[in-house]
Amino acid sequence: METLLNALQKFYGVLAPPPRDPFTLFVWEVLSVHSTPRKRDAALAALKRMPATTPDSMWRAPQKKLEECVKLAGPYAENRLQALRSGCELFRRSPNLPKTIRGPLAASALLANAAGPPKATAAPTAPERFRNSPLE
Repeated sequence: METLLNALQKFYGVLAPPPRDPFTLFVWEVLSVHSTPRKRDAALAALKRMPATTPDSMWRAPQKKLEECVKLAGPYAENRLQALRSGCELFRRSPNLPKTIRGPLAASALLANAAGPPKATAAPTAPERFRNSPLE
């Protein structure tokens, strides 16, 4: 097991810690689903350049530009956009929400409820998921 963990750490490198801001953490998590850290970070950086990293700024952002940023995270852009819209709406309706979120467990519960019931999506095939990974 230790050999496997070392191989994964060598392949992926040191992973950055999640954002501390509750809304940015929410966006980071949405962009992480079915994505790699590199793609997620590229999409988040594009959103920061717009800027669209607050509930209000993301709500007002032009849809086309938002789509372009989210597509950088990889497939399932429409699912990500729907989750981001739901999250924006929730954060905008609940201005005290960031104060009540304390750590990743509370954020996970928020994420689970914000996007609504889970939707069945096709998982990438094994060759796509593990191409060039240390597990090959």
